[in-house]
Amino acid sequence: MEEKRKNRRVLIGSVSIATTLVLITLSIGPSLLLDGEEPSFRNISREWDIIVPDNYSTIPEAIENAQPGYRIFVRNGSYRTSDTFFNRPIIINKQGLTIRGENKYTTIINGRYIKNIILINANNVNLSGFTIKEYDVNGSSIIINSNRCIINDNIFIGEDYYNGIEYCIRVVSGEKNIISNNTIFGTDNGIELSLCRENIIENNMFSDNDNAIELENFIFLYRYTFSKLSWRGCTRNIFKNNFFTHNYRGITSYGSSENLFFNNTFKSNGGCGLYLAACYRENIINNKFIRDGLDISGNNINNYIHKITGNVVNGKPLYYFSNENNKNVPKNAGQIILVNCDFATIENAKISKTSTAVLVVFSSNVRIINSEFSSNTMGVFLSYSTSCVIQSNNFINNSNDASFEVQGFLNRKSNKWYYNYWDSWIGIKRPFFRFFNKRIYGRYHTNFGLFDRFGFGRRVKNVDRFPQKTPYVINN
Repeated sequence: MEEKRKNRRVLIGSVSIATTLVLITLSIGPSLLLDGEEPSFRNISREWDIIVPDNYSTIPEAIENAQPGYRIFVRNGSYRTSDTFFNRPIIINKQGLTIRGENKYTTIINGRYIKNIILINANNVNLSGFTIKEYDVNGSSIIINSNRCIINDNIFIGEDYYNGIEYCIRVVSGEKNIISNNTIFGTDNGIELSLCRENIIENNMFSDNDNAIELENFIFLYRYTFSKLSWRGCTRNIFKNNFFTHNYRGITSYGSSENLFFNNTFKSNGGCGLYLAACYRENIINNKFIRDGLDISGNNINNYIHKITGNVVNGKPLYYFSNENNKNVPKNAGQIILVNCDFATIENAKISKTSTAVLVVFSSNVRIINSEFSSNTMGVFLSYSTSCVIQSNNFINNSNDASFEVQGFLNRKSNKWYYNYWDSWIGIKRPFFRFFNKRIYGRYHTNFGLFDRFGFGRRVKNVDRFPQKTPYVINN
């Protein structure tokens, strides 16, 4: 937790004037509805069944006295979850309730001294028009344990504690819910989905969170041994038209499959914009990355086979190629990912200000030559790839210039590094060391033992024996 905060670019707990203006002026398009019908709360002229505080002084009292399908209107003001000192969560157990605040900037649900503010246990609940403030460590603003609910047009403000994990919205095993047009900032996880399917997350703005959206999975162990694992993740959810800025990560997905990430904008997130870990058959289409990028990890080739098309990184194409041979990658790349490719060539590329500039996975005989990688989180990463040549490139001002991982002890030195310029190489600054090798650290996996099963490997190194003292001129 402490390590990731070092990469945070905006302090939690304060909102700048610029952020406030964004919250007020942000205009987001209409939501995608599951049944193709307008939600009932948009019909403002209809008579409300209950008005707070006219009929009942608190929101829980109004819900307690409502019938399924009632419409509850909450006037401007600051509301606690109960009128006693010991606050209790707002529990919604009645189907079809519509609860709407008069103005999302001035109708406030204050969650101080309560761990979970709103629990939705009924289907078809609509909640809109509130500012919801979460203050408690390990707490949540809303927990959804149901289906076909709509959380629309709200502001969520969280407190980011060092010794806990806080959430704005948690969806647990829910289906066909819509979370749209919300502003979420200042927490650990803006939205968390666990074992969910066919939900829609669209037109939301996320700022200053650790993980703006996180897709969780569950691991089941069989026969009291580590030999058999079963993964159950989120599937067939839609994430579209969302805006992510100054989070540690925009979207983090663990063990999910067949989700759609479409037309989102990721800007200046500290770790990366979209991170897929051990996922399957994801769809990443027409997203925009600005000073940001896409990262993928896993120890199985199927973790890297996705539909990735139409994405742009810093105004340049994100090139993703899988199962191709003798490929010359276009030089106008904003980011490059090669999966199961042989005899590919990356030449004269200039890639900067993204997460991993070049990711080469389960490939062989890839040549990376005469290119420049600057101001990236990682310049070049070789994952389970062998017999690659990285030669005559510039590595400038990257957080990590290069790294690798391989399977088996014999493959640990199969990749060759020659004549590259490394601005972090000590020989540039200290002439006494100019004849020393530049070390590139990585790890190898033995496929034996408990540690390898959980992704750990032994640390090893490759070397560039002829590091250059001056950078090359790259003709892009």
